[in-house]
Amino acid sequence: MAGQLSKFEPVAGAPGLFTATKNNLRCTAIQLRSGGLCLFSPVSGLSELALSSLVDLGQVGFLLAPNHFHNGGLVEYAKAYPSAALVASPGAQPRLQVQTGLSFAGLETLQAALPSGMRLACPEGLKNGEVWLIAATNTGHAWHVVDAFASAKNSETKITDVVRANKVFPSFAVKDRNVYMQSALALLDSSPPKLLLPGHGAIVLASDLPEQIRSLLTDC
Repeated sequence: MAGQLSKFEPVAGAPGLFTATKNNLRCTAIQLRSGGLCLFSPVSGLSELALSSLVDLGQVGFLLAPNHFHNGGLVEYAKAYPSAALVASPGAQPRLQVQTGLSFAGLETLQAALPSGMRLACPEGLKNGEVWLIAATNTGHAWHVVDAFASAKNSETKITDVVRANKVFPSFAVKDRNVYMQSALALLDSSPPKLLLPGHGAIVLASDLPEQIRSLLTDC
C-alpha cells in the first residue's frame, strides 16, 4: 500500500500512548516504565517524520505484531531497530514466522515492561492470535484493537463517536463465536472503554462506547 507513516502524536486523554497513521492504518507507540517504547502494529512506510518523532519519545525496545495478518512492516522495522525484541501471541507466531522469516518471543517480557495500568489481552476463540492493549486512564479505559472493530476512515476524520464492525473479522479471525463473544464481553465488563484506537480508522471517543461494542459483539 502506497504512502508513508505520519509523525507520532500524543493520544489525548491516554498518557503514554502516541499514535501515527498511514492511509487508514494505525501504529501506536506505547511508553514503557523504563522510558523506552513498544510499537504496537508496525505499519510499513517508515518516514523520516515518523522516525524523528520516535527519537523524541524514547528508544524502541519492542515491536509487537498484534495478529498474524498485520505483518507488512515487520521486516522494515526490524532493520530500523535491530535491538528491539519482536513479540507476538503464541497463536500468531507460526504464520508470522513463515511470512516474515523473523523469530518472535511471547508477550511475557513486554507485559512486565508496561507501565502500571496497562495490560495486554488475548481474547479467546480467535484464530488470528489478536492482541489488545487495555490502558486505565483518569477518565476511563482506553482500548487498542487491531481488526476486531473499525471506524470512519482517517481521511474523513481523526476522531469519531461511532465504532463500526469489521465485516470480514468473523470469517477470517473468529474460530469459536461463542467463546470469543464471552471472552470479549468479560473484558468489556471489567474494563469498559471510553476511548478506542482501532488498527483501521479514526480514534473513537464516546461515553456509550461500551454499549456500542456490546451490540457489535452480540451481532457478530
